[in-house]
Amino acid sequence: MFRTGSNFDKLLDKATSHLLMEPDWPSILQLCDLIRQNDVLPKYALNAVKKKLFSQNQHTALYALQVLESMVKNCGYPLHEELTTRPFCDTLFELAKTTPHENVRQKLLELIQAWNFAFRKSPKHVALKDTMILMKSDGFKFPTFRESDAMFSADSAPEWADGDVCHRCRITFGLLQRKHHCRACGQVFCGQCSQKTTTLPKYGIEKEVRVCDACYDQATKPSAASKAAAEKQESELPPEYLNSSLAQQSQTPPRKTRYLNRSYWESVNQNESSEVRAASPSAPATAPVTETKLKHKENGVVDNDLEDFITTLKSQVEIFINRMKSNSSRGRSIANDTSVQTLFMNITAMHSKLLRYIQQHDDSRLHYERLQDKLTQVKDARAALDDLRDEHREKLRREAEEAERQRQLQMAHKLEIMRKKKQEYLQYQRQLALQRIQEQEREMQMRQEHQKQQYLMGYMGANQFPQSQPPPNTAPPQTAYHGFQYGQAMLPQSAPQMGHPGVQPPMPHQMPPPPPHFQQMPNYGVHQIANQQMMSLPSPMAGAIPMQAPPQNPGVPPQAQIQQPQQGEKTEARTAELISFDD
Repeated sequence: MFRTGSNFDKLLDKATSHLLMEPDWPSILQLCDLIRQNDVLPKYALNAVKKKLFSQNQHTALYALQVLESMVKNCGYPLHEELTTRPFCDTLFELAKTTPHENVRQKLLELIQAWNFAFRKSPKHVALKDTMILMKSDGFKFPTFRESDAMFSADSAPEWADGDVCHRCRITFGLLQRKHHCRACGQVFCGQCSQKTTTLPKYGIEKEVRVCDACYDQATKPSAASKAAAEKQESELPPEYLNSSLAQQSQTPPRKTRYLNRSYWESVNQNESSEVRAASPSAPATAPVTETKLKHKENGVVDNDLEDFITTLKSQVEIFINRMKSNSSRGRSIANDTSVQTLFMNITAMHSKLLRYIQQHDDSRLHYERLQDKLTQVKDARAALDDLRDEHREKLRREAEEAERQRQLQMAHKLEIMRKKKQEYLQYQRQLALQRIQEQEREMQMRQEHQKQQYLMGYMGANQFPQSQPPPNTAPPQTAYHGFQYGQAMLPQSAPQMGHPGVQPPMPHQMPPPPPHFQQMPNYGVHQIANQQMMSLPSPMAGAIPMQAPPQNPGVPPQAQIQQPQQGEKTEARTAELISFDD
């Protein structure tokens, strides 16, 4: 078993070599014969092929698939059962997903589809059907199916039956009576009923195996159907032809019969090999002549001139040798034998031509050796090219991954820059909003200051005239706007409108008299009294804008401080006359 397994491994290595230019069919058929003869178990064969399927070289994987296809087509039911087991189907599914070679994947998908169609009616092969469904769900696209690829009807030897008695003579097996199996029918027989051996070509068994007597008779004798067909064919011939001498002759052409006679060709080969081994050492020139003749026969190329020259030279040499042996046995001198001298001269003349033929043969041999070397170099270059292609493919994959990574980094960098710009823009918008709010607040303060100044200037202009009459050509001042309260905050959206009466301050003639301490004080001027009265009056702005007394300059007499605004008294009076409010 171990020797057979090693032979199977050697044949498998030879059939799946990456140096092959085309499938090695003789080795593949030998592998199938080893499995059909039960020399190798189907499980061992599939495990060996599985190792080749996962090879990194795509040619080895393709040849392994070719071997597997031939084994499934030729090795019958035992291999089919082992092929459709769940572990091996999972292995095929894994190979389809992980292989980097597209041609290997397409070939595998084609085989799985063909096997699934061939085993569709058998419930034992459901694992292969499930594998194909899973592959379709994963997105594998199967090629166009051809029914001619799904022909797996191969005859295989039947399984061995078991029993305690002989299937023919019913003798019981025991310690002295051994049990034997017939390789043709699979039944169990005793030694007396299974003594004969024969080949079983229909099961792929080319060696002699043990069979029972009935199977031996059936294998060696023509069948009844063939006899009936022959009799029917003979009965259809006319009786005149059957009674003639022509019908008694062989119908096979003599030349074809000679070519189909296997024993004849085996005897011819044995005779030629014996002639080569029995060549005399005294005639060294005859050995290469015979080898050249054999080589020409093997190659199927015949050179007529060379064949004639070899035949003539061989006859001359044989005659020369026989003549010399005859003279030597009789004690004659070869120097006086004219026939020996003539033969020697003829052989010497033919020697130069023989040397020329030998030189041509050597040149041809060198030429073919160079071609063989070039073929080996081509195979090595092909293997190196495959490796370089794999390296280039891997390099392209790494470059694509690096480019993708750089693109991701650039996108992340751009996103970060855009985020920063967005933050800066939001900060800028916030600052603009704050500036607008501050400008609005300043504008409100300026409006409030302006209104306060107008209010104060209106009161100061009114206090320059007597309390009993208003200033000439002036209307009573209106110190408030319609719907506007000085105690409320002023917004830029609601500016006060002029000409609408509001809350009016008390007129000068309605003002109460100054307190006693103001009456006792010396009269420093009208402005001082007006300022004191204005400070003492309640106003709508009192709650919002506190009024302050004019600052006192230290070191300056009070009279000088009071008389400072008298210099612009006429200007202020004129300004008060111009201020008027519409009703």
